[in-house]
Amino acid sequence: MRQERRLLTAAVVLSAVIGVGLGVGSSWLVYNHTGPSQSIITRSAGSGGGGVVIGDVAAQRAASVVTVVTQPISVDAAVAGAGFTSGFVVSSDGLVVTSTHAVAGATQLRVATSDGHVYQASIAASDIEHGIAVLRLAGASSLQPVSFASTGLRPGDLAMVLGRNLGGVELGVGTVRSVGGADLVDTTPLDGIFVVDVNATGSDDGAPVLDANGAVMGVASASRSPSNHVAAAPAAVVSRIVASVSGASPAPKPPGFGAVTEILDPGLAALLGIPPGALVLAVESGGPAEAAGLHAGDIVTSVNGTAVDGGHPFDPATWNLNAGSSVSVGVSTHGTSTKVTLTLPSS
Repeated sequence: MRQERRLLTAAVVLSAVIGVGLGVGSSWLVYNHTGPSQSIITRSAGSGGGGVVIGDVAAQRAASVVTVVTQPISVDAAVAGAGFTSGFVVSSDGLVVTSTHAVAGATQLRVATSDGHVYQASIAASDIEHGIAVLRLAGASSLQPVSFASTGLRPGDLAMVLGRNLGGVELGVGTVRSVGGADLVDTTPLDGIFVVDVNATGSDDGAPVLDANGAVMGVASASRSPSNHVAAAPAAVVSRIVASVSGASPAPKPPGFGAVTEILDPGLAALLGIPPGALVLAVESGGPAEAAGLHAGDIVTSVNGTAVDGGHPFDPATWNLNAGSSVSVGVSTHGTSTKVTLTLPSS
């Protein structure tokens, strides 16, 4: 379900963006006149998911969302929305995550925080495949980092896209539409890529996608987003890249089936005369799904005897599988049902 975007007025971001073009001193003139964003965001944008007050969650995370400036910018350019996008703080000493698409071709990298500070930035790490870039801010300290969500995603979970535009914090509220990339502009199998049914805007590129607790589920990437929706790389992938930059021990890469699938609607499956389950859209060359004999057009009906459906998608995390695990997978191919053994890579 799509919900109309609400703009949570935080005019201090305007001061930061103007400061990039006219000088940091000018930004403070606007900032001193308007005050900090935290004192302006006072109204709830709605509620959902177990009594969650969405506006409160957004207000609590507003200071962690930043504006990434990718070229010399003027007031006119800012009004036109050119040259800047969103990102979010992941360490108090100046690591910021954004989208590789957002910073591609950047001629100048600066980051404006919600309190009116502007920092020079450099790219510390990037994962072009997943569309994630990590920036390092020069001389930054005492920033407010976000935390990463630790639970898996399911279609229907509440999702908030928190970006920044000229007026301040922009909040898009929706739900997880699909997990695994079925709605993407291409069908390259990638770890946990998911789609949120929020109308995408330019400021969403690099923005955090938050869960009901305000933890980061993923980072929005315009380069992979389908029409009118937001695609995002999952928190597990983002946190691994951040850990590689910060010196922390990265979490082991979760295993993947190497397939892009879409859960079939049971009613539609019945009308078509096909079994319900997960329709295989694409398989990764050399991946576990291909090794097991799966092809685009197959329908995965079960894993270890349990039916695959909206609550049990075809994803290793759903079945608590580890590297090297083997599972029995029920498959329907052109009306013929078989079972195959799928083995996850050991490393």
